[in-house]
Amino acid sequence: MQQVIGSDVYCGVLKHMGGGHVHSLNLLLGSAQAANSLGVKIFEYSPVVEVSYGKTVRVRTAMGSVKAAKLLWACDSFLNNLEPEIYKKTLVTYSYQVSTEPLSSELVERISPLRGAFSDIRPVINYYRLTKENRLLFGSATRFLEYTPHDFAAWNRTLLTEVFPYLKDVKIDFAWGGPMACSANLFPQIGTLREHNNVFYVQGYSGFWRHAFPYCMQNPGRRNKWRFRAVSSDE
Repeated sequence: MQQVIGSDVYCGVLKHMGGGHVHSLNLLLGSAQAANSLGVKIFEYSPVVEVSYGKTVRVRTAMGSVKAAKLLWACDSFLNNLEPEIYKKTLVTYSYQVSTEPLSSELVERISPLRGAFSDIRPVINYYRLTKENRLLFGSATRFLEYTPHDFAAWNRTLLTEVFPYLKDVKIDFAWGGPMACSANLFPQIGTLREHNNVFYVQGYSGFWRHAFPYCMQNPGRRNKWRFRAVSSDE
């Protein structure tokens, strides 16, 4: 096991070479650029205050409104109670990350000779990977509670050193975090509203969208993406 990960807290490792990880901000920016290239208009700083359903959907903000034939709810943990039918399907948890200082080549080799992306299988997971700059990115969740640690770095340092005790003196350069939506079974929720088949939703990725979402869209029962009811088994 030490050939995969340099930690004694695990009793086994499942290596999945077909998996992967992404740079979330680059994914967001790239998706926005791709949408813009197709003529999509993105209005920032325009929170939705009310939605009216019907053959035509109307979305109202504080500064104006938009009408459309179809609506996609993709608010995840920021949905609040704008749409109660899907808001009640998720729990909001809080996830916090740290980035260490650049590590020596010896420490990098000890942490992970394969330089993989890792997560454990606890209900509230730790997850981590090495960057191109040889920093260790380490993230954790705070259970299904609206709890914000007073010190992100100290919170994650405790968890990090439980996994890698030999990193106890490593400097943490950056710390950040925020909310995310989780489904009851940690599987994405994808579907349409019961009474409005022109209103769709995607939410509750629970941190696993990279693997779970492609599976959802390849499922034979979901090939017509405008007709499926729901992929999640939460209902």
